[in-house]
Amino acid sequence: MKCFRESGRCAAKPRGGSVSPLEEHGEFLLALIDEQPDLTLDEVVCAMRKHKVSGSRTAAWRFFQRHKITFKKSAARGGAGARGRSARPTALDARTGHV
Repeated sequence: MKCFRESGRCAAKPRGGSVSPLEEHGEFLLALIDEQPDLTLDEVVCAMRKHKVSGSRTAAWRFFQRHKITFKKSAARGGAGARGRSARPTALDARTGHV
């Protein structure tokens, strides 16, 4: 009510609005992924350091998340399986025959 009486507006004040320092190097980072789409985040951070772009692995991840770029393993790359687990055994009926 105080704000309405003083200024005549009733809308909430804007929130947030911070900008990542990596946004000024956005062209470089997006071009890097266009050239080599299978880079890992650690490789991206190494490339950033070579070009003297400061930022952490987390900052790079958040940058690419905002730009809708993911770093998920695809089936073609043969992602890592669970340690200590072999392929799933076949069903009991298939091994022994139907009784």
